[in-house]
Amino acid sequence: FLDSDPVEASRHSSVFSHYVRVPHRDHLLEIADTPWGDFPADAVASLDGADAAIIAVSAADGVQSGTKSAYEHCTKAGIKTMIALSKMDRPFLQIDEVLGDIEFSLGTRPIPLQVPIGQGDEFEGVKPLFLLGAGGELRKNPAQDEDLQEAWTILEEAVAMTDDDLLVEYLEDSKLEPDRVLSGLRSAVVAGKVLPLVFTSAEQDAGVTELMDTAVGVFPNPVEMREHALKAACESSSGKCGLLPGVEAGFAARVLHTTIDSFGSVSVLRIISNSR
Repeated sequence: FLDSDPVEASRHSSVFSHYVRVPHRDHLLEIADTPWGDFPADAVASLDGADAAIIAVSAADGVQSGTKSAYEHCTKAGIKTMIALSKMDRPFLQIDEVLGDIEFSLGTRPIPLQVPIGQGDEFEGVKPLFLLGAGGELRKNPAQDEDLQEAWTILEEAVAMTDDDLLVEYLEDSKLEPDRVLSGLRSAVVAGKVLPLVFTSAEQDAGVTELMDTAVGVFPNPVEMREHALKAACESSSGKCGLLPGVEAGFAARVLHTTIDSFGSVSVLRIISNSR
């Protein structure tokens, strides 16, 4: 519904960036729907306002040129990234091949944080490896399904490899406590050492709530990323702006997008600091 321009409606895809606020479990997600692929300029500009990115990869079509471009730009900008394997309801899917294609094309192994319930016409949703509490805390899914336990082991090993202390603990005990895995996962995502992956189907509205739970649980919040955002906004080859993050810093913002029509113009800003 965000692709409101007539050109976008005729193409069935985004041409311009669109912005929307989505409330989710006592959180407010500021989402930018960006047009990678044929129209990347607006998408690249939107990265100045992003703390994290969810890159959609079609389970039916695999990695496209826009996928690689988006991932490379996010990596260069220090944007924390997650892969959403979309269109899980399409027929004749080869999920293992698509996951291998993602690893080969992006140069890093995606780590699933969910187990899909079926695929193609039988796709019913996902079983998450962890659940999001009311306060934003993570806890391991208590279900004992065999496929969940196998996926948890893969996650456990991937997290252990990102931190020396966790690796020593894992080698000594052959396992990590769930809270250590989940805290280590978040640290690894923030550090760019783990590329999480989730499964969705927009047409079936399946996996969407779990995707937002994952984003809230593993991505950094804007307060954590404020210093990085201010540095990116105020440092250039000509010097620094001299502002420090926080209320006392005065006003600092970046213009991400401007829409002009017969009624005037509206700009979207990323506010980094404010005097009040």
